[in-house]
Amino acid sequence: MPTLVQVKELKQLEPIKTGVADVLVTFDVLGLIFPDSLVQIYASGRSDTSLTPADLKDEVELQVNEHVGYSTILHLQAGAFLFLHFCPRTTTNGVLDPDIDAQPFDSFCTVIPLTTRAVLPPSPGALAAPVITSIEPHQATLHNEGSIVVRWSASNEFDKYHFMFTDSFPPPKSEVGFHEIEIEAPRSHGFSFRIQPAFARRTYTFKVQGCKESEVFPDECSAFSPDSTATMPKNTNSLREFLRFSNVQLNPGIRSLGAAAFSAGIRGMMRL
Repeated sequence: MPTLVQVKELKQLEPIKTGVADVLVTFDVLGLIFPDSLVQIYASGRSDTSLTPADLKDEVELQVNEHVGYSTILHLQAGAFLFLHFCPRTTTNGVLDPDIDAQPFDSFCTVIPLTTRAVLPPSPGALAAPVITSIEPHQATLHNEGSIVVRWSASNEFDKYHFMFTDSFPPPKSEVGFHEIEIEAPRSHGFSFRIQPAFARRTYTFKVQGCKESEVFPDECSAFSPDSTATMPKNTNSLREFLRFSNVQLNPGIRSLGAAAFSAGIRGMMRL
């Protein structure tokens, strides 16, 4: 049986870029593996086997007794329709053999179509998305639940913002599963929003969109900013630090805080 490649996975890696697509390739090898053999991976716009050296993207060395679990990352053109050619090759004295079993080596290539994704550059005049500039976790205190303050700036002047967040991780790939808040902020170049309550050890994901209001036409909005994430830290275990954050003194004793504060116990009061 000739050596053949069985592709198991093709996956474009995040983040999606404008020029280059990073694609994870995983494959197995069927048939006999000869010593010093390899798999060449070509990418071209044609499904036939008219391959050129310029189409060669990577070479993966094969091990005689290993048939599964080969992988590599290809750097391909983003936003393109391509055919990937996985071609087993043998060598003689360190030189690639042009034929396998008296047939051209490219007769044994496995061909897989792939369309890579790309981030489209903004069109002229398009509104730039706001930029999240800071994420500030604030631990729970005696008086307030834990919170996260998210701040952003904008190069364009906006009248409102659509702020979205979720504590699902990994975050949903669509807007379903996000909470959305519309914030009125006329003629502004940035704003902020406090998420409260925010719970310890949860990972939150945020994004924001800016919009210009019009009395006649629909709102003109930017794209959403790239996702930003933050994990809410665990609250302090120190009663002294907790009371300092709460701006109170333990005097003359814990009962001086009032029944509402300590009735759930020390750990409950400190949100632990």
